[in-house]
Amino acid sequence: MVAFKSEYQGKHIGRRSVRMKTAKGVSEWIDIEDGGTRLYSVEGYDDEFPSVTTVLQVLDKPWLAPWKTNVMMDKLRSEFNDRYNRMIGLGVSPLPSNLGRAGDTALPWFDSMIDKAKARPDEVRDAAAEFGTLAHASIELLCRFNHRTDSPDMQRVLEAFEDWRDSSGLTIELSEVMVWHPHEYYAGGIDAVARTEAGELVVIDFKTGGLYDEAAYQLAAYSIALEELTGEPVRQAWVVRIPRDQPEEGKAVFQAKQLHDIEGAYATFYWALQLWKYVKSLEKVRPWQKPLKVAIPEEATSN
Repeated sequence: MVAFKSEYQGKHIGRRSVRMKTAKGVSEWIDIEDGGTRLYSVEGYDDEFPSVTTVLQVLDKPWLAPWKTNVMMDKLRSEFNDRYNRMIGLGVSPLPSNLGRAGDTALPWFDSMIDKAKARPDEVRDAAAEFGTLAHASIELLCRFNHRTDSPDMQRVLEAFEDWRDSSGLTIELSEVMVWHPHEYYAGGIDAVARTEAGELVVIDFKTGGLYDEAAYQLAAYSIALEELTGEPVRQAWVVRIPRDQPEEGKAVFQAKQLHDIEGAYATFYWALQLWKYVKSLEKVRPWQKPLKVAIPEEATSN
């Protein structure tokens, strides 16, 4: 079994926050005053540990803006088509005769369409997040207690998980493991820790949404933190994607990708962490009023 070098008890961070859950070694909080930043508190440390996903928010996401645009346009197109078909069915022109005349006010029904289109990305995001939370909880119940949820929506997820597990050659030892880095001060939850047939340590992260580069950096951060806590090297790191939507017939029910360069991916996360810390320091002191001194590690300046 995975052996941790030490254990700590969580404590309240003493500010306006919402307690999300408590696990062995660490407590998780949502900081209301900081835009929902996810933080962790570990006894024996004065610093608050940002979550891995919070740190990765400083990275550019070039796919995000096009995705939002596409979702909004799809919603606008759907709303307009629905109205058009309703009006045609009633024998009424879908557009007023005075459309476009100077001085006319905006069409209330069109403004309503615009508002619905603007709200659609958040609705899609929230629905995906809820599905992901249920999927993770269902997998955890199966791994830890061999309990299969009765939720009809989760049966396909569990079947896909079992297909992956049975074909992976891995033995899952722990599920939903909270880890933190005792020197770099970040934390997060690993979906599963497993071992190979040779006894090598493996970190696994489950996804129900898209796979982006951030998943690699997230895996690497978890792997390095687990190494620090156990003193045992992580030899493999995998992300397993189980699509939210039912795959077409003949399509794979899951997608598994191995992170081959854990150290290389961790380097990206490390610098994202330094940037996150620097940005947070700017929020406390305005740089044009009081100069900030930032320590640059030697490896960053060496050739």
